[in-house]
Amino acid sequence: MNWSDIKGVIGNIAPLVGTAIGGPAGTVIGSMVSNALGVDNTPDAIALALKTDPEAAIKLRKFQIDNEKDIRKHAFEVLDVEL
Repeated sequence: MNWSDIKGVIGNIAPLVGTAIGGPAGTVIGSMVSNALGVDNTPDAIALALKTDPEAAIKLRKFQIDNEKDIRKHAFEVLDVEL
């Protein structure tokens, strides 16, 4: 599984995070999400947490609210480098 494989699941809970994790900044955003959820930094660990931990969706939504500026910054930095 890779980061783009879980963007839909994440996007249903936190749309900005789902978009960013499925894009070029996916690795950075994935690291931030795994840290927020307290799981290993892998798409599989995040997907498992979202399926099994009833608090994971709340943590993910809070992560998006608390880090919106940083998430956008990382996404735009990657785009600037690619252009």
